[in-house]
Amino acid sequence: MAGYQYELPAPHSLSSGALGKVFRGWRVAGNTTFQSGFPINPSDSGFRSGTCWEFTFYGCPDNPNQVAAIVKTDPRAVNLAFPGQSLYFNKSAFARAANGTFGNAGRDSFHGPGLNFTNLAVMKDVYIKEQMRFELRLETFNTFNHVNFNLPNGNVNSGNFGRITSDTGPRLVQLAGKFYF
Repeated sequence: MAGYQYELPAPHSLSSGALGKVFRGWRVAGNTTFQSGFPINPSDSGFRSGTCWEFTFYGCPDNPNQVAAIVKTDPRAVNLAFPGQSLYFNKSAFARAANGTFGNAGRDSFHGPGLNFTNLAVMKDVYIKEQMRFELRLETFNTFNHVNFNLPNGNVNSGNFGRITSDTGPRLVQLAGKFYF
């Protein structure tokens, strides 16, 4: 993640008088994040081991059996590895554990899709008196409208196991004003 802010310089000839109020006080700020995905914890909410009580506050889902190597796909690309399905990983790599046993899948054994977003703001300070100013802001979140997918469903009992069913949302733009005194 990188955060940045830059105050735009005003030409000396335009920095005083009425023109100074227009050309002085402009800033650009933002942050950019490139991050690997969050861990995925494959689980079996069927409580097959018999050691968990399903009504506990935190729950206690068991691990499924991992029977093959995990193959991940790019959720932005056409999924040729799994035709007709929008899977992030091959769900055939996991099987439900037999009743009374624990599965062998490791906790957080692989990661979901990464994050890539930039937030930017353009700000203008309008000075009224020495101690008083008004700040106008135009802010964008996910400025370049890059799709950032949420984690796929990791529960082998779910019909959506292995599927990504949502994202973090589109670009948002907001205007704001703040008065400092």
